Amino acid sequence: MCTAPAKPLPDVTQHAERSGHDGLENHEMGEDFCWESFLSEQSSCQRVVEYLGREAARATNVDIAPDPDNLAAQFRVRQFKGIQAYWPVFQAMKSFTEARHDHSPDELWLVEHQSTFTQGQAGKPEHLLNQFPDIPVVATDRGGQITWHGPGQLVLYCLLDLNRLGWNVRQLVSNTETTLIHTLRRFDIEAAARPDAPGVYVRPHTFDCEVPLSLWPKIASLGFKIRRGRSYHGLALNLDCTLAYFDQINPCGYAGLPMARLRDFVTPEPSHEAVAHTLIQEFFCNYPGQGDFFPR
Repeated sequence: MCTAPAKPLPDVTQHAERSGHDGLENHEMGEDFCWESFLSEQSSCQRVVEYLGREAARATNVDIAPDPDNLAAQFRVRQFKGIQAYWPVFQAMKSFTEARHDHSPDELWLVEHQSTFTQGQAGKPEHLLNQFPDIPVVATDRGGQITWHGPGQLVLYCLLDLNRLGWNVRQLVSNTETTLIHTLRRFDIEAAARPDAPGVYVRPHTFDCEVPLSLWPKIASLGFKIRRGRSYHGLALNLDCTLAYFDQINPCGYAGLPMARLRDFVTPEPSHEAVAHTLIQEFFCNYPGQGDFFPR
């Protein structure tokens, strides 16, 4: 562990200039998620398939009038192509949130990032224990402290109108944690949230069934920004990423916090696509009015 004081965090614009990113130029958003690929065999979901297939996947430039009885009809899921730099996606989230209006559909963005350390608004430089010249440190406007994003990690950005959903910030966090817990349960992984440290934690491999929750390693982090009642940023679930970079920080501000990844708990290891499908399904269980279509 490096005990030398960490250098001040660079301004995010320095990274944008150095990497050549000043917006979304030359940046591929990717295609809307193919819902039919994993819902077509679920007869209970046919109504949702119809909504999402027609409105989300094929009418991505059409504003859909809000319908409180059919919130899924104004929902879109996008999946980015390839591994993405953090900065342009961050800027895209901010731009989307700033430009949206009362009729704008909610969106979920599935992303896998290039290796990046990100600091929350209250982030302290001392939580970065080592500097890496080839890995940017980006100061963001989300809550929380420092974390790492990189290949092998599934990131889900939640661009939601909380006013329309009737959710407060606590409900947003709780529903996101519940989505993750139930997703992991679908792969026979026991997980839980902690009241003192946001995120989702998994029971470690041990014969001791009484391991306290405080000793469970963290498998998923979350952090949000709320602007005029609308959220952006979201969750990061470790799938098959290297965990070594977490050793170079105090993850989420907690010194010595152990981290975990899904591949070490499941045999055979599920594909990224399978986990993404399950995550979206479980998210809809917590989305108002949609639980009936995704029975657990």
